[in-house]
Amino acid sequence: MNQVIAAFLIVTSTLFLLTNPGNAGQLTLGSWQAQGSALWRIAFPLDDSITSASGASELYYPQQGTYLTARYETLQTPKGYFSIDGGYMQKLHSQTGTDTDWNYSQGQQPWYYGQFQTDGTSGYLTVNWHKPTGTGQEIFYGYTYQNSNFRMTDGLYTINNYQPVNTPLPALQSSYNLTYQGPHIGTAVAKKISPTLALTGSVSYSPLAAVRGHGWWNLRELDFVHTGLGQMVDTQVGLRYTLPKTTGSFTVGYRYQYMDIYKGEENTSATITWDKAATVQHGIYVSGEYHF
Repeated sequence: MNQVIAAFLIVTSTLFLLTNPGNAGQLTLGSWQAQGSALWRIAFPLDDSITSASGASELYYPQQGTYLTARYETLQTPKGYFSIDGGYMQKLHSQTGTDTDWNYSQGQQPWYYGQFQTDGTSGYLTVNWHKPTGTGQEIFYGYTYQNSNFRMTDGLYTINNYQPVNTPLPALQSSYNLTYQGPHIGTAVAKKISPTLALTGSVSYSPLAAVRGHGWWNLRELDFVHTGLGQMVDTQVGLRYTLPKTTGSFTVGYRYQYMDIYKGEENTSATITWDKAATVQHGIYVSGEYHF
């Protein structure tokens, strides 16, 4: 089973077990309209006599779709509380991605260039322990797992060895799976601006994330793995409205995520360096919270 689906099943099953009438806490359900991109790049020498990187290859995947999100919080106490939240995007909207190669000994112009149609899935899972530090203020620390799987079809080469071409690749059925995971620390605030309205915000940072990419290029029968260390940033800001005389509320806000590597490697050759794996996602989210 795909790792993303497995992570989402863990989230939903955990929420089901925790949100029985014998427990007190908060359940949040919502959606996140996310857009952005994922981009990874490798560098390599083109001649065995050259030790420094003289070539590079870069893949770009647009990302757009809707995450269905869920979050559970245990009863808040002065000592702290636990939360688990996750999201799953069943299908990334089909868009046009690019594949670019360079030979820097010949200049900065693309050596090879192609396009493809890309879609896929994405999901995340986060667990946190929260510690209140004041009225409406807290710090938290926990662990994040983020996974995206990209499919590539309907390829078209338009530059081949610097020459313009028009070469369709109808048999293209490749894939790339990108995972970030690691511990993080963050802070969150909620400031009331009226009896029913509050501004909310949070930011978390992981300075040491394990990053892994797994590619399968079907036309070349090439299976390869990228590994490296990286970082993750997640920020949210929102406006929460509490329904009068109820334990429910609604929040509308904006979320931004950024993930990248410091440096990595590829398992096919010790001379290949994985020098970029940047994922950016951002967009409007809406959620409904119920306290019980």
